[in-house]
Amino acid sequence: MKKIIFLFSVSAITAFGCSTSEKQSRPNILILYADDLGWSDIGCFGNNDHDTPSMNQLASEGIKYTNAYAPAPICSASRASIITGKSPARLHFEFVATEARISDKPLLPPKRTLELPLEEITLGEIAEKAGYNTAYFGKWHIAKHNGKYLKWSNTHGPLQQGFATGSDHYGSHPYDERNRIPAQLKEGEFPIDTLVQKAIGFLKKQQQEQQPFFMFFSSYYVHTPVIPNNSWLIEKYRKRMPGASEDRIKYAAFVETMDYYYGQILKALKHYGLEKNTVVIFTSDNGGHPKYTDNAPLRGNKWNLYEGGIREPFMVKWPGVIDKNTESSEPVIQWDIMPTLCELMEQPDPENTDGKSLLPLWTGKIPALKRKSLYWHFPYYHPPKSYEGTKPCSAIRQGDYKLIYFYEDKQTELYDLANDIGESTDLSSEMPEITEKLKALLMKHLKKANARFAIPNPEFPERKIQSP
Repeated sequence: MKKIIFLFSVSAITAFGCSTSEKQSRPNILILYADDLGWSDIGCFGNNDHDTPSMNQLASEGIKYTNAYAPAPICSASRASIITGKSPARLHFEFVATEARISDKPLLPPKRTLELPLEEITLGEIAEKAGYNTAYFGKWHIAKHNGKYLKWSNTHGPLQQGFATGSDHYGSHPYDERNRIPAQLKEGEFPIDTLVQKAIGFLKKQQQEQQPFFMFFSSYYVHTPVIPNNSWLIEKYRKRMPGASEDRIKYAAFVETMDYYYGQILKALKHYGLEKNTVVIFTSDNGGHPKYTDNAPLRGNKWNLYEGGIREPFMVKWPGVIDKNTESSEPVIQWDIMPTLCELMEQPDPENTDGKSLLPLWTGKIPALKRKSLYWHFPYYHPPKSYEGTKPCSAIRQGDYKLIYFYEDKQTELYDLANDIGESTDLSSEMPEITEKLKALLMKHLKKANARFAIPNPEFPERKIQSP
């Protein structure tokens, strides 16, 4: 197996003079969405073990947000939010799209939402209405699986919600068991990824299109099962990280693999003459899995509302508009992408969206967003294993203060993120006024969003008595 090689030439791009993309007044838009990538998993966010040259280069060519957030600590909820611009609380889509309900706890969580309603307006539908060519590649996971895991629904998939083309192919990810067989490749080579190839094929067609494009590439990396099949890459990290667990070693190989494939898409963008007029946005759906990464210096992990579960890498590149190698501490969240792209595409925002357009920040019209706070809502349990578990909770960040409220025992925790990024010192008892103020504001947000809550479980006391 050989690594992907681009066989096109510069003459293919310049045969008609300037590319069509360069003549367009509205920019193309490319969203690169990772799966389970932690805030500190890539080099440009401080990781010294993982090689991520593509993401590092993307950061150097645009802006890097250091206080950027996923809408939820779990994939389906974040995906529903980014695609609609609404908070998971407002959507009533706060957990994964699978049928299950924990019923042996003091609180009874809401029934899980299994499909994003077709009535919800998506980024794909906004782009379609604006005359963009639309495509979606990879993980959807905001509807029930169509047979095999993560296969798109025939009734509630991306092709029914504004995306004209795309693929749910597993590519090189070990979701396809055939990809779990070790590949003996030369150093520097990676297995061919068919999903990446399909995405590149879409970009190739855009050279001579009259319309701008909107492509959402939703990678399956670095989600479990973490079974890289590239032997030289595993050995590289085994030597680099002596004493590390096999899980951490394989995860490092997974992160670099993800970075390589994103790099191929970005190279294609450049080779096909589309780069100069394309906005590229990169982020991830939730924090890292605690079995494979520690999310340090953040506390927590995927599934909880500590920073390790929701703070994400977030980078934007827009040549000629966003200055290179810039960094911002402005708190942003993924539901800001909907109003941002609506403004870019000259379309009105759908009703009841929660975000703020980032476009004035990118163009330098304003120094900061006029937004007082961000909030999260997770009314579910996630059973703990050997790591920190989760009980129904909500959280709010205002300025540098962040409050988490746990419904089961009505406990509040308050942290000063400016001086305690690891959320190690609870200030709620020392700062009762700030604690109560933030709790009241959080409840105001949730009430406005018509949020669902976990309710007292009428069967729990009886079960507790009967349990051994």
